[in-house]
Amino acid sequence: MIKDNLVFAFEKGTLRIFIIGEINHHNVAEMREKIDKKIRESSFEKVVLDLSKLKFVDSSGMGFIIGRNRALQEMGTEFVIENPNTDVLKLLKCAGVDRIIKIVDSK
Repeated sequence: MIKDNLVFAFEKGTLRIFIIGEINHHNVAEMREKIDKKIRESSFEKVVLDLSKLKFVDSSGMGFIIGRNRALQEMGTEFVIENPNTDVLKLLKCAGVDRIIKIVDSK
């Protein structure tokens, strides 16, 4: 059984999504379903993916992040990644994610 590793927070036109633990091929489909449902439920000006508690992301997780960016761009919604740890940031940069999605450290 996959433990729930998503926390959603809403604040003034922004959906903030905290991912805890890992994004991998075991949990990415369930995460995609839950996040896409939240995005469809309301319209947001901005979606922030907070990765401060993310410990690992594999290639399916990278595809998941890029896919959410594409979907949100089509909706005209800003997408930002916040607070990845050093290892996750290194992986995001190696995959070129930083060239297509804004990554910030808000700590």
